[in-house]
Amino acid sequence: MELLSKKKRQGYLTAAGYYKGNIDGILGPQSRAAILAMKRDFYPKKWWNTKYTIGFNRLLVNDNRIRRNTKNFSLKGDGLLLCECGGRYCGGAPVLFNEQLLKNLQKVRDRFGPVTITSGLRCKGYNKSLAGSISTSLHTKGKAIDLYIPGVTDTKAGRQKVVKFWYTLPKANYAYSDTPNMGNAVHVDVK
Repeated sequence: MELLSKKKRQGYLTAAGYYKGNIDGILGPQSRAAILAMKRDFYPKKWWNTKYTIGFNRLLVNDNRIRRNTKNFSLKGDGLLLCECGGRYCGGAPVLFNEQLLKNLQKVRDRFGPVTITSGLRCKGYNKSLAGSISTSLHTKGKAIDLYIPGVTDTKAGRQKVVKFWYTLPKANYAYSDTPNMGNAVHVDVK
């Protein structure tokens, strides 16, 4: 993935609520302050003063994809969309979200009500550290999410309704629940 142009960066930072200046392609003090503010919200402190990187670029693009493809989810409100390694292996956005996955996630939300993300993106290091995960996990490719729906996935019948519904959605690949590590969550992914 290439770095975003300076204008596109400013546009994405504006959409995310961090930048209020002109979208002019000049990365002056306001642009740098916006980047730092977003880093402070999503990155561990040790990463705050690093240069603009591909990882931060992916964070901006993922934020934009979530805004474009969903109406009830956001990086700030749904922090578990990002990798949970806490900066140990990555900056939270090791890959880009698949846009069809996000569209389908919104359809699940529209059908069943509020959704809690229990696992979203995973870097390979974090994925490897999880008991029961596989090295080819679609979480590491931006194509899988584990979710919990209060009052729905609390029962096996409710989880099965979500799984069944997932298979009606475009590019649905696989959905499952009721494995030892899933608890009341449902895993969904796309091709």
